[in-house]
Amino acid sequence: MLISIVAAFFADDFQGRLAGHFKEKGYRVKTAQTNLEVLEYAASEDIDVLFVDLTEQQRQGLEAIQQIHSLNSEVQILVMVRKNDVQASIAAMKRGAYDDIADPFDWTALDSKIEAAYTRKLQSRRIGEKRGFRQKLEDHFAAAALAEHGTFEMAKDIFQGGLKGKKDKTYSKLFAKKKSASRRRKK
Repeated sequence: MLISIVAAFFADDFQGRLAGHFKEKGYRVKTAQTNLEVLEYAASEDIDVLFVDLTEQQRQGLEAIQQIHSLNSEVQILVMVRKNDVQASIAAMKRGAYDDIADPFDWTALDSKIEAAYTRKLQSRRIGEKRGFRQKLEDHFAAAALAEHGTFEMAKDIFQGGLKGKKDKTYSKLFAKKKSASRRRKK
């Protein structure tokens, strides 16, 4: 499995060891020292895991977590915090981090957390694909219902994905008209 990792804000000497370890495991790894570098990687590559050091540059790391999570919630974010720094862990989780690991850490534990984060990303992607399929199915049924009621242009637009965001209003108007027509027939 080729996991793509960005390691951010680690001290230069440790960042080299970290990158070497990840490469040895067969992961694709990039390193970053600024939020801009992290955002550039996120924009240009499919990142699986963002591993952020919060022990030294906590404010900058928390900003990066929030920015990356808002751009791509599929990226799983793992943070390294000082031992017993619960507040940093909570702050990171509130901004979108998936898990944390305390410094100093065991390399095996880090590998397990990276693999768990990658598995979570894959599961998240599958759920998103299922939602996408379900939405398409709902759109097709709505288009069929509209066509059945004689609104062919609207049905065609929905079927072709052309209404984008207008569907709910369109459905509401259509079904409001249908309800008022059925009420008139009852009287």
